[in-house]
Amino acid sequence: MNLKKLLFFATLIGAVAPGCSKIETDTLATKSLNNEKSSATTSATTTEGLRKAFVSYFKMGAAIGMDEYGRANEKALFAHEFNSFTPNNNLKWNSIEKNYNIFTWANIDTLVNFALSKQMVVRGHCLVWRDPSALPKFPGQDYFGWVTHEEVSPGVYKMISRAKFFSQMKNHIYTTMQHFGNKIYAYDVVNEAIAEDAQADTNMYKTWRDDMYQVCKKGGNQGSDYIDSAFRYAQEANSSAALFYNDYGLESKPKRDRVISMITRLRNSGRKVSGIGIQAHWYADYPSKQQVLDMLAAFKAKGLIIHITELDISMYNKGEVPTDFTYTAARKAAQETRYREMFDAFRTYNNEISSVTFWNLTDRKHGRSTPTRPDSLLLFDRYGQKKPVYNSVVLDIP
Repeated sequence: MNLKKLLFFATLIGAVAPGCSKIETDTLATKSLNNEKSSATTSATTTEGLRKAFVSYFKMGAAIGMDEYGRANEKALFAHEFNSFTPNNNLKWNSIEKNYNIFTWANIDTLVNFALSKQMVVRGHCLVWRDPSALPKFPGQDYFGWVTHEEVSPGVYKMISRAKFFSQMKNHIYTTMQHFGNKIYAYDVVNEAIAEDAQADTNMYKTWRDDMYQVCKKGGNQGSDYIDSAFRYAQEANSSAALFYNDYGLESKPKRDRVISMITRLRNSGRKVSGIGIQAHWYADYPSKQQVLDMLAAFKAKGLIIHITELDISMYNKGEVPTDFTYTAARKAAQETRYREMFDAFRTYNNEISSVTFWNLTDRKHGRSTPTRPDSLLLFDRYGQKKPVYNSVVLDIP
C-alpha cells in the first residue's frame, strides 16, 4: 500500500500521518481518494470515454440534474464518459430545504446513488452561496427568504438576528453532510464570496445583494463571519470530507490574491480548507494558457488541491457582441485551440489537479446559451454527439 493510501485511511480514522501537518495530511489523503494514478500507460481511443482517456491524470466529471437523468441517451452518455458527478443545482439550499428543517432528498438521492452505482465519485456543490437564486424564497417573492429574513406582517420583512442565521446555517450544513456521510467526498462549502476587481477597493467581500454578509455585520461584527462559520460547521459535520472554496475569475491575479488571502486567514484560524474550486467559465480567446498556468502555480504554492469545477468554453470571444450566431469553422478552430491549451495546462499540474468537471453535459441545455444568444460550449452537441472539439481534448494526451 502506497503512502497516499496509508494517509487516506489514517484520515478516515482521524489520525495524522507522522511528520505531516493536519492540512498536509488532508491534502495528500484527498488527492489519493480522487486521483489514484494508473500504472498503465494511457492508450484510450475516443470510444472509451473521457474517464478512461484521463485515467492517469485526474477524474473527469460533469454536472447533471434530473432532466439529464430522465433522458435515456444522456444518462447513458454520462455513465460512459465520466467518473465524477456534480449534482448541478440539485444540492443548493433552495433545492433541498425550501422550508426550515424540512429537507427533500428524493431527487438528490436518486442522482447520487446512480453515480455511485457507476463507480463515480461525488462532489457536493454547494453548501452556502450568498446569491438569491440559490436560496429559498417566501411565497410570491423573488428575493426575500427565511435564511436571512422573517415576515413580520403580510408583505413586510426584516433581517433576522445573527444568532438565528448561524443556527439555521449550522443546521443546514450538519443535516446535509450527515445525510450523505461518505457518499460525497468533497464539498464546495462556500461559493462566490469574493468581490470582482472593480468592486474590491474598499471591501474584498461581495456585499451587494448579499444578505448573509449584511446579517453577519450586525452589531459591528465582520460580515464575512458566515464564511468562517460555514467551514467550521462543515469540518465538524464530516471531518473526513474535503472542503473547498469555489469561485470564478481566478485567472485574474487581483481576485486570486484576495481568495488566497481569505484561505490563508481561514487556515491560520484553524479552519480546514482542503482546496480551491476553479469554475472556468471561459471564452474562445480568454484566458490565455499562460494565465491559467500562472493561476495553477499560485494555488500549488499554497498547498491547495485544485478542482476545475464548472468548465465550459464559449465559441465567442470575451466581450464579443455577436450578430452572427453560426458555429463557423473559424469559431470551431478557436474553441478547439482553447480547449486543447487548457487541458495541456491541466495536465502540467496533474499532481495538484485531481478533478475536472464540465458544467452540464451537452449543448442542449446550458445557462450561457440563450435563445437570443445561442452558444456552443461543451464537447457534445445538443443531440449528445461528439463534436470535433472532443477529439482536440482527447487525442493530444501523451
